Amino acid sequence: MNILISRNNEQFGPYSVDEIEQHLQSGAIANDELAWREGLAEWMPLHTVLPPKVETPQAPVPKPQTPIATESGVAAATAFQHNPYSPPQSVTGQNVADEYETFEFAGKGQRLLNYFIDYLAVIGCGFLLGIFIAIAFGDEAFAVMESIPEFVLGFIIFSIYYIVTEGIWNRSLGKLITGTKVVQEDGGRPTFAQIIGRTLCRFIPFEALSFLGEEGSGWHDSMSSTRVIKTR
Repeated sequence: MNILISRNNEQFGPYSVDEIEQHLQSGAIANDELAWREGLAEWMPLHTVLPPKVETPQAPVPKPQTPIATESGVAAATAFQHNPYSPPQSVTGQNVADEYETFEFAGKGQRLLNYFIDYLAVIGCGFLLGIFIAIAFGDEAFAVMESIPEFVLGFIIFSIYYIVTEGIWNRSLGKLITGTKVVQEDGGRPTFAQIIGRTLCRFIPFEALSFLGEEGSGWHDSMSSTRVIKTR
């Protein structure tokens, strides 16, 4: 279970339950702060989001044992004295790093600046496309392009711009300039399907203003299970 914390209109995390318990003990996080985890419809106080604690009966600490032979006669792993309440070890025996990296979501000012920069970039792409078609294919091809309804042509250029830039580099020109990028909700690299979903959601009426809400994420973020985070 991974939990996000909201404080002063900024989101922090995600944190595991163990990390939350440590922060509660140190006083870094209060028990009544707003929190969210997958499956919740809205932000709720942290103490209602955490799973209930289960009282574990006292168990004796096992003594060291000699290797146990398997049915084939090959010695199995030796059982060592251990803490019965410690988390289970990986079956591979490898030391695995923290599953998620703590990151900070992009602010509303950065999201707004991203929007204006990318809007100008899309207009520039359309302008350059018109020049290329006129030079490479002549006036007739340019006339054909001009005959295409503006909405259809804009949809094509807009979609290609975001799918290519965010699909390859996880960031558009605006995000590159403001030091932000697109990630999955757990901080991983978004899939190509998620990038396409983000792009199509941008055509929802008034979607461009949806990131101005309390959470600071737009509909194209939440609907595609992605987020925009700071990289510097």
